[in-house]
Amino acid sequence: MALPPTARSTMRWNALAAALSLLAVTTGQVTAVGTGQPIALTQVEFEVASVKPNTSGDFRRGMGPAPGGRFTADNVPLRELIAFAYGVSNSRANLQVIGGPVWIDTARFDVQAVVKGGSLPPGEAGTMLRALLIERFKLVAHRESREMPIFLLVMDRQDQQLGPRMRSSAIDCEARRAARSRGGAPPVSTGPPQDPATIRPTCGLRLAAGSFAGDAVTVAQLVEGLAPFVGRIVLDRSGLVGYFNVDLEWTPDPVASSLFTALREQLGVKMESGRGPVDVVVIDSIDSLTPN
Repeated sequence: MALPPTARSTMRWNALAAALSLLAVTTGQVTAVGTGQPIALTQVEFEVASVKPNTSGDFRRGMGPAPGGRFTADNVPLRELIAFAYGVSNSRANLQVIGGPVWIDTARFDVQAVVKGGSLPPGEAGTMLRALLIERFKLVAHRESREMPIFLLVMDRQDQQLGPRMRSSAIDCEARRAARSRGGAPPVSTGPPQDPATIRPTCGLRLAAGSFAGDAVTVAQLVEGLAPFVGRIVLDRSGLVGYFNVDLEWTPDPVASSLFTALREQLGVKMESGRGPVDVVVIDSIDSLTPN
């Protein structure tokens, strides 16, 4: 099976793992998937917002809603801001946000925005950020479905046996999340803070070049993490359900051959090459940042 070169994807992921001017934002237009027809954005807006270039050179970055009706982004490339604005996960920004000049991957930006009324409407952060990017970068983009190379994650053995480093977990993450929503909280650690590079998350996956680890991980989380390392969207066709404790180690290489071998030997799964429709966001045009 021929594998695509993924050095660029791996380098970007390594940087990730090693880890708008006061204005009232107006709404813009986007194109409905598969129709070519413009649709209006929801009439929600930030009361004040600031976007500034970040030239710190720091590799660390973060983005998302914050308390007090705020949205913040620190040191984030514009392609990843566009991905968030269109509901594309950060790990798939380079795979599903297509086009644009080189600088949208190299220039970094800080965003500080506050919503009217001090409460960010649930599920509206992306729509509001999209309107802000239209306002400040004159972003024109549309969604479409493209036939692209993909990988399918399937079981390696006919008897469906898991590998030695993928074991069923008894932890119920839905129950844990429900408890937190009722006001429950995990016990406070009294020890020294854990190193983010070695912490083993529960109900999540720690991703690094050369290792994945986590307890009560879903296969959906696993395929999401794999995509940047193999340079393609990965779809789950394993039939596995529930939660799993995962420990995966491999030697990073440009064509991900070590990763493919590790998946088979350690987790009991493999990836088969295929083609399929992938929803992408196509950047039609974009300008440099309007000064504050």
